[in-house]
Amino acid sequence: MTEREARVAGSAMWSAWADAVGFISELTNDAGLKRRTAGSTDWPDTMAWNRRVGGKFGVNMRLPRGTYSDDTQLRLATGRAISSAHFDVDAFARVEMTIWPSYALGGGRASKAAAANLARPTTRWFTNFYEGYFEAGGNGAAMRIQPHIWALGPGNSPEQGLHDVLRNAVTTHGHPRALVGAVLHAVFLDFALGTGCAPEPVEFSTLLKLTEIAGDLFHEDPDLQQIWVPAWEQHSKESFKAAWIRAIDECRDAFAVAAPFVTKLREASELPAQLREYKALTKALDLHSDKSRGSGTLTVVAAAILAASFPRDPRTAALIAVQDLGTDTDTIATMAAAISGTGADTLPEPDSVQDASYILGEARRLCALAEGTSEVGFRYPDLLRWNAPRSQLDAVLQDDRGLLLSGLGRIEPIEPGNSARVKNQIWQWTESEFGPTFLVKHRDSPKAPYPSNRSVNKTLTKPTSPPLESDSGAAADPNKIDRSPESKREATSLYGADRVSEMYEWVAKGGFDARRIAYAMQKLASITSESEYASFALRLRRALLESFDIDREEPEF
Repeated sequence: MTEREARVAGSAMWSAWADAVGFISELTNDAGLKRRTAGSTDWPDTMAWNRRVGGKFGVNMRLPRGTYSDDTQLRLATGRAISSAHFDVDAFARVEMTIWPSYALGGGRASKAAAANLARPTTRWFTNFYEGYFEAGGNGAAMRIQPHIWALGPGNSPEQGLHDVLRNAVTTHGHPRALVGAVLHAVFLDFALGTGCAPEPVEFSTLLKLTEIAGDLFHEDPDLQQIWVPAWEQHSKESFKAAWIRAIDECRDAFAVAAPFVTKLREASELPAQLREYKALTKALDLHSDKSRGSGTLTVVAAAILAASFPRDPRTAALIAVQDLGTDTDTIATMAAAISGTGADTLPEPDSVQDASYILGEARRLCALAEGTSEVGFRYPDLLRWNAPRSQLDAVLQDDRGLLLSGLGRIEPIEPGNSARVKNQIWQWTESEFGPTFLVKHRDSPKAPYPSNRSVNKTLTKPTSPPLESDSGAAADPNKIDRSPESKREATSLYGADRVSEMYEWVAKGGFDARRIAYAMQKLASITSESEYASFALRLRRALLESFDIDREEPEF
């Protein structure tokens, strides 16, 4: 294992471990903690425990040791959407986010509202303006963006990763506080991966300046510059840049208050004393109040202070965070451990983290991408044919071979008795064919797969499985991308007998919406020949001229 691989593995594993430990104390008090842990108020490691899932009308479930929350769930979802080609933000938004509520363990209001709105066919990742979107300033984005930095090649400009961080973040959150927090955490993590140690307080101002400059990246992405920023400014009645700077200033003020606690935490010799200092920090940052508990900036600052205090000791940093009941225990812990875990000498015990082998495998894969390895990534369904489930219960489907988690792959019950039922709803622990485990909620009698999902699920494989076979029976190496014209024509045939016509009909059905046109042009560029692409563009031009009622005679130049 190279030095970079060790750092990424430490960040990935310790962040998942910290999330699992903090999940136990999330959003509860002393009495609730005792109910969850069967009387224990001291838990120096992960453990099996009891929790009510599914909200007010949910069920009480036994969660196995190492069960992680939505923080790690969405972090893994982000990682699946990253390949050597790019971060597939459309797949993340339209598949991962819309399916996530069916297996979510925790999750903030903003993320859940975002997921519900993304299930609408006309919603794109940069137009997910659900009610409350522009006010969503929590840490639901910051907690999941680590894979973008893990996949960033050493020596590359952080801007390459930060661009994807922003695209990821605006999918669910619209307040600059959430977006600045996501970038700030990413910048701290990038520093730690490069040095093998969490940033010291002397570095804070420089890293905050990099975060401030990252706001300019909004103007380097056509979708963000031409659609998202104008929509934001129209709603907010002010310059987005001014709001970005204001969020930066909030972070600067928070660091001024918090930085002295690094020395205090280091000088505290034992956990009780360290916890007293940390509680004083969270009180100074107002992290116990309803308005600030899950702040996208303040929780990132708290995590940075913990990481700086224990730069190579993610276990201690996490155990301090998770015992401050009334704060966002699991998210602060997981972000702190993601940073300080880069310098840890050891990893958590494998049986202390659910899906440890999968998490380690993803860490190695993302690190390999950073070093230039070419691979096709996770096999999502064709988004033009994809239909998001109309309800959470319909995310789990069933055919003659068993259960499927729509858009992702096959799942199998782990134990027949490890489930709970309320009326016609079942909560059931399952393992997937591609790696992670899911506690899914589904109907007593799941529906049959949509036609759009049936074919893609046949091709999903675990990372360790043999190469796929094409329809012709020839072996296909999933780690290589064939960009030849012949391959593009084959891709077209795999998606349908006449892909160009299908794409045109989809664009026409949407009233030649500019967003559909943009997606179609981008998609066809990668799977068709030049002549087919030109044919589509010509047909589209004629239709647009007709719809605009414009004289179609060619002008003379």
